[in-house]
Amino acid sequence: IPAEDIDLTLNGNKIDVAKNFSLSFGENLNIGEGTVTLTPKNNNFTGTKTITFQITGEMLDGTGEFAYRDANGFTIADPKFNYNGTAQTFAKTTLTYKENGNVKALTEGTDYEIVYVDNVYGQKGTDQKQYAAVLAVAKGKYGGNMTTPENSVISVKDGIYTDAEGNKTVNVFAMDLIPIVQQDVE
Repeated sequence: IPAEDIDLTLNGNKIDVAKNFSLSFGENLNIGEGTVTLTPKNNNFTGTKTITFQITGEMLDGTGEFAYRDANGFTIADPKFNYNGTAQTFAKTTLTYKENGNVKALTEGTDYEIVYVDNVYGQKGTDQKQYAAVLAVAKGKYGGNMTTPENSVISVKDGIYTDAEGNKTVNVFAMDLIPIVQQDVE
């Protein structure tokens, strides 16, 4: 990481990292978490500060299309969950990933994982409906940096999905929202 890419402020004032600190880096060879330690070069600052950052691979920035099947292998054309107080998933979930209109072969478990979140109570969307989210999370040599448009019902920013309880899922490159339908009690 070049010093000019490190944003450091003190009481709202930007600090010139290159002028005030020497940088030493961890191994930072593999995808995952990396470190850089800032050590003062002059008498303007004391102590050291180690900063962590994410090392990602090739960014997946195309589109992902999810498909769902029931326990009998039939395609679910209009996916939705009926609220029952338990975590819900479909029997089989697949993803077709396209980059520049062309299908790119990705292997589930090696290149990405499919993760269901907010699939019990849902997360309230901007339309006031409840949704479960199905996420494609990059792994291995890939990273995800999906950002949904501002008018999205549920949003992802810079590949980070924040669930209804505030937990974060990182490296998201595709998302599908499944409505959770409340059942009327008679």
